[in-house]
Amino acid sequence: MKILILSSNNGGGHNSAAKTLLEEAKDRNIECVMVDAMIFFSPKRSERMERIHIGAALHAPYLFNMANRMAMRLEQKTKHNGRVQKRAAEYLKQFVLDNDFDTVIATQVFSAILLTEMKVGVSKKLITCFIATDYCYIPFTAMTNLDLYFLPHKDLIPEYSRQTGERRYLPFGIPVSKQFAPGNCDKDVRTKLKIDPKRKMILVLSGSMGYGDIKVICCGLLEELDDITDVYVICGRNKHLFRQLTELSIAYKSLHVIEYANCVADYVDASDVVLSKPGGLSATEVAVKGKPLIFTKPIPGWEEENIRFFTNRGMALAAKTPRELAQLARGFLTDDHICIQMQQQQRRHVNIFAVRDILDFVENYFVLL
Repeated sequence: MKILILSSNNGGGHNSAAKTLLEEAKDRNIECVMVDAMIFFSPKRSERMERIHIGAALHAPYLFNMANRMAMRLEQKTKHNGRVQKRAAEYLKQFVLDNDFDTVIATQVFSAILLTEMKVGVSKKLITCFIATDYCYIPFTAMTNLDLYFLPHKDLIPEYSRQTGERRYLPFGIPVSKQFAPGNCDKDVRTKLKIDPKRKMILVLSGSMGYGDIKVICCGLLEELDDITDVYVICGRNKHLFRQLTELSIAYKSLHVIEYANCVADYVDASDVVLSKPGGLSATEVAVKGKPLIFTKPIPGWEEENIRFFTNRGMALAAKTPRELAQLARGFLTDDHICIQMQQQQRRHVNIFAVRDILDFVENYFVLL
């Protein structure tokens, strides 16, 4: 068995899920390669897509909401089979054949569309899969026709069936790295990260792009909770945000600013409460850890759906203002009962073994095909 994973740089969740699959496959001694699908259009398209995605999110997030609504209206009418896409599908087909891949997994919908067009021209036995990384129907999925569709939750199957018809839907969850496996001792992690074990800790996650009104949120937390808690913020790759918060930390000694961290899972372990941008992958990571979760400002569109899904099932809370966020955080810090209730709901609705179950199924499907 040889697996190709098609990801995309327009959103960190797609790449994170892809990397998790890659890690699991290598642990099983399965030959596996991860590629950004956009390179089959042109070498520079991947960088351009990433810049557009980050720029729109940080400076014009309303565009995501408009694009999402347009996508739902145009899905059944639009055909992504132009000359550029046909050429990209031909390059992908040649790549698959030259490297003798027998399984291709897409973690982003446009990668899945490209894979759908490519597989028509492949006569060899080939398993094709799509992994959804948000807790809603992803527009344009109806334009795909793959063998297996892995969804975050069983409650999404009716929504997908209504939009795309009968497919092989498998609600195994979103793949989360082993770094986020539950069970690490909070005290040991705090010692490792040099975090005061006697103080409460709130962790603020802003995604890889440092999205949201993070400075305003931090000010609200510090004004409301400075007497009982330390606030740690991971800024991702947003250097402007890092500089802003570093200046703020001069006035507030309980504010700790981290520019970028490969050990996000350790900071989640060390925390008492997590405030996070509501990406599907990041929300799942926190839920797998079983930490009290409060959502910050979403990117309009799919992230709003993630908030609805999590809050409706008691897996997270959300607030509209920094003051409300601080009040919700105080509630978690002072009432263990509501923390335990949320943890129980997270365990009920999130599969911590998603990556294992996905690859188990794919391997067995390959044997039986």
